[in-house]
Order: sequence, then C-alpha cells, then structure tokens
Amino acid sequence: MRKLLSRFVVIASVLVTAPLVGGAAHAAAPAGQQYVQYKTGTQAVFEQQARAAGLTPSQAEYLEKRSDYYLAVMGGKRISPNQIDVNGTATVNIALPGESRPRNLSSEAGLRQAAEPCPYLYFCAYQYEHWTGDSINMYNCRFYPIPWVSAGSWENDQTVGTEPMQYHSNGGSQRLPAAYALQGSGVTWLTITGIRPCD
Repeated sequence: MRKLLSRFVVIASVLVTAPLVGGAAHAAAPAGQQYVQYKTGTQAVFEQQARAAGLTPSQAEYLEKRSDYYLAVMGGKRISPNQIDVNGTATVNIALPGESRPRNLSSEAGLRQAAEPCPYLYFCAYQYEHWTGDSINMYNCRFYPIPWVSAGSWENDQTVGTEPMQYHSNGGSQRLPAAYALQGSGVTWLTITGIRPCD
C-alpha cells in the first residue's frame, strides 16, 4: 500500500531521568540560573542549540526530561533538543510548556519557528486537540504505541486511500478514514493503545 522507508514513534508510562554529569565548563548562565551540563559532545550541541534559541535553563531541562521519557518507552535516539528519531521509522517532536507546537531547534534558520506540519506520506498523532502539543510523525507500516492519556488529534497525509488502523485498550480496533483525512478533536488517547498507519 506504500513504501516502507524509515522514520519514527511512542508509548509511555515511566518517566526516566538520566543522571546528568558535568563535563567541560560552559559559559556562565545569567545570575541565579545554571544550564544543565551534559556528558557527551552530542548533548553539548543540543545545549548550544537550546541557548541559541533563547531557551531558559528550565526549558532546556524540560526538553531533556521529556526526551528521556520518550527514549525510555520507544527507543531511538535524540537528534535535536526536542526531537527523537525512532529507529528511522518515525519522529517525535516535543513542544515547550506554554507553546502550542514544537519549534524547529535543529536549524539555525528556524530556531524560533514551529516545526513543519504533518509531512506528506506520514500519519501524525498529536498529544492535544487541534494539532497541538507533542507529535509523533509515523512513516512505516508497523504498530506505534500511543503514550498519552489526553484528548488529542491526528492527520493522515499518506498516499491517497491509505487507511490507518486504530487499536483500543478493550482489545478492539477500527479503521480510520482513508487519506487525506484529519480529526482535530475528540480523540481519546487514554483508550487507544496504538496506531498502525498502513497495511
């Protein structure tokens, strides 16, 4: 029904916060504030990107903790301060508190812009209604667990006619409308265990 290439995704229950170990010294933060010190060179790059975007130390720490949460339940690797690549099959985008959509923090040109909407050929799940909050952009035809308990939304921008399957906590399942389709409200993630974007 569609090509299997690679990109990203989810399920969550336990928040795991990895111990943060100080590395090389960094430039001093504003008085009364202290930036998180990371263990690896890659994480240091994320810290630099967070600073360049004007994030406060608490915002940078929030993204670190949310990233740890998704990594613990989904695997994959962190590719920017607020993005996780799920083994080439999906991408998780993390929004800051008080902001409706994730920023693009991996590109200097787009540091303060919202991440792009659901890309063509993807099924995108959103943590909250009206396509807001954290998002999971799913590409491969496989099961992706849903880690949220909120009322959310989704967008199906796959090849025209592609029908995702939605799985419920009571053991049932149902077909979602074929692409192109979207639902901006009334998606109860609490009762949905996962999504398979395509067959």
